[in-house]
Formats: sequence, C-alpha cells, structure tokens
Amino acid sequence: MGLGDCIKCVKYLLFVFNLIFCLVGLAILALGILLYVYPFQLKDALDVDILRSFLQVSAIVVIVIGSIITVLGFLGCCGAIFENRVLLVLFFILLLLVFLCVLAIGIAFAVYSDKYQKDAVENFFADARDKPANSTERKIIDDYQKLWACCGWKDDDSPPPSSCPVSNTSSVSCSQRHDETIGRYRVPTLVAIFITAAISLLGVIFSMVLCCAITDLA
Repeated sequence: MGLGDCIKCVKYLLFVFNLIFCLVGLAILALGILLYVYPFQLKDALDVDILRSFLQVSAIVVIVIGSIITVLGFLGCCGAIFENRVLLVLFFILLLLVFLCVLAIGIAFAVYSDKYQKDAVENFFADARDKPANSTERKIIDDYQKLWACCGWKDDDSPPPSSCPVSNTSSVSCSQRHDETIGRYRVPTLVAIFITAAISLLGVIFSMVLCCAITDLA
C-alpha cells in the first residue's frame, strides 16, 4: 500500500470517526433537551426548588456537551472529506483541548471524588441539623434521604432526621449508602472517562497526520 493509499485510509477513518462523533453529540443534545423540557419522575418526587434548579442546570450542561461534540464532529467530517487544512487545524486544537479537559477530569475524579465529595455531604448534614425544620437545608436533607432510602449520615445520629421512618429501626445510614453508590459507579465512570480520552487522542493524531499529508501534497 503506497503513501497515497495510507493517507486515504486515514482520511476516511477520520471521516467515519467524526460522523459517529457527530451522531453521538446529537443524541446527547436531544437527551439534554428532553431532560430540560419534559418533567420526569425524579423531578416530581423532589419538593425543594434548589434541587429542581440543579436538575435543570444538569440538563443545560448535557445540552452544552452535546452541542460541543456535534460541532467538533461536523468540523472533523468537513475537514476530512474536503481535505481542508483550516478546518482540520481547528478540529485538532479543539479536540486537543477536549482531550486535556477529559484527562484532567478523570484524574481529579480518581483522586478526589470519593473523600472530598463525602466530606462535603457529611458537613452539609452536620450543618443542616442546626437549621429550623422548615429551612431549605433540612428539606434538602429530607429529599436526599427519600431519594437514596437512607436515614441520617451515621448510624448513631440522634435524634434521627424528621424524614426517617419512625417504625424503621434498621435503616441504612446515608454514609453507607454513599459508599455503596460510589463503589458501584466509580470504576465504570473512570473507564468511560479514559476511553473518551483515548478516542479523543486518536482523533487528534489522525487529524494531525492528515493535515500534514495535505500540507506536503500542496
């Protein structure tokens, strides 16, 4: 296989890669719009406005991520199929930034997510105990316990929070539930993050190879 055939192979691989990238971005964008526009069961189950706002903000973040992925995929497709150096360089720079961001997020999640997140939730529980029963903080704690089917941050919390079932003396503490949830999703989340980083790096390499080949031919 000659050099020209190798470059054509890279060109069409990059095009297919970005076409899939673009379709995934559109799917994420559609999901974000659905989460933002239509009410869903979890949102109806929560009474606190701040949690509803958090869910809406999360939907907006999903929309932004989907939009970025779609634009990146479109740039990559056009740059590859039309052999446009400007679009390929722009795609290379943006995808490199995405790769660095995803890598940083993965490292931060691996190092800090467990301890610091748990400390933050524990401190919030401790602070909320001193608040009035009708305060926003106490309502957030009640919703948190209903959502995760737990009671108090620790087993020895006394008196138990108002949202704990009075008849249930064997409720799981929210600290234990937190550890179970983090343990269940930690490894899959890290795998997904680093697979995304690896795919982004592959796109960076392909775009640079194709851009350099186009430059040499010109």
